[in-house]
Amino acid sequence: MEFSFKGLILSKPAWFVTVSIILGVMLNGLLNWINTALGLPLFFDSIATAVVAALFGPLAGVIIGLFTNIFLEVIYGFVGIHLP
Repeated sequence: MEFSFKGLILSKPAWFVTVSIILGVMLNGLLNWINTALGLPLFFDSIATAVVAALFGPLAGVIIGLFTNIFLEVIYGFVGIHLP
């Protein structure tokens, strides 16, 4: 049985998916910062993850989720909350 990435990322240009992932990570970081500043009990940092996953497939959603958590760890000073 052979594994293929075909179907995990919908057929869009690679540069478009890459730019969308980068913008999604930045949007998730911004929304998380706003959520933390306002003290809201909501998960705004997953909105862009859901949108990118719906538009480009589950692999793009996994990538944006991983990079969002790494980005948040860097922003908040490696507190160990976002990586597990």
